[in-house]
Amino acid sequence: MLPAPYVRGDDQRMTFAYFCLGALDLLQQLDTVVSQSDREAYTSWVYGQQISSELGGGFRGSPAACRGHITMTYTALLILAILRDDFSRLDREALRTHISQLQQPDGSFACAQDSPEKDVRFSYCAFAIAYMLHDWSMMDKQAAIQYLLRCQHYESAFAQEPGLESHAGSTYCVVAALCLADNLNRIPCQPALERWVLSRQCQGSGFQGRPEKEPDTCYSFWCGASAKILGCHDKIDGMSDVNWILSAASPMGGIAKVPSEMPDILHSYLSIVALAMHAEDGVWAQDAPFARASGALNLSYASLNWIYAHLWSAPPEELIP
Repeated sequence: MLPAPYVRGDDQRMTFAYFCLGALDLLQQLDTVVSQSDREAYTSWVYGQQISSELGGGFRGSPAACRGHITMTYTALLILAILRDDFSRLDREALRTHISQLQQPDGSFACAQDSPEKDVRFSYCAFAIAYMLHDWSMMDKQAAIQYLLRCQHYESAFAQEPGLESHAGSTYCVVAALCLADNLNRIPCQPALERWVLSRQCQGSGFQGRPEKEPDTCYSFWCGASAKILGCHDKIDGMSDVNWILSAASPMGGIAKVPSEMPDILHSYLSIVALAMHAEDGVWAQDAPFARASGALNLSYASLNWIYAHLWSAPPEELIP
């Protein structure tokens, strides 16, 4: 049974599980908290959501869903890496079917079959899946890249769709996707994009998603990870961001979007990734060291190396940021 605040997201259990297991992985507490029997049970549950090629492929979010979803597929692969599964039960052909069928004529990706929803969030998931499987044949890569570049706003940041307002979350999706595709150098006006990302930090505080908005802990990840990928994370006022995030920590555990609100697993997880990136920079000391995190794939490097060992024929020459 899901806790009451999460019941309406019953078909997104896969992503909920990723937030929880990913946080434990970054806190280096997974082996302490999750027993071997639970690890096996979680892995079996994930594979229980795998959809055959005949039904569209991919992974669904829970038994409450009837078809694969690109975000649930992305998080399913991350969970399997975190749980150190050997991927022997992974239906790669069904994953290729899933991604290829979701790509649209304009290069974008829908979230699921017959869904009208398509934007850079789902493009990022498609790029991440192709990267993890080390197989770009499942998409028209150049068309997908061109779609992402068309989402650039006059401010040099990126929107959720072409013609819309730029946003920190959308900017991360595009920057991370192009990084995974080894095409980061195709971003026009990259210095201006870096300035936009760094300018989202409110003075002496955390990050906002758009100009004139209040800070929110999740943007410490969306902006922070974008800055790490772009190579300007060291220009963040790291200590102010750390203090902002910790000010939203709840006495009952977890981290809220802003101080005084109830914590939730999304903001808790993204805040932990942001703190891990600051810890890697040596901004602050902590009693329990964080694992190093890849901003581009949103995963610990230990779990990323597991993917390289089990899904790639050979590891890359350089790790993604």
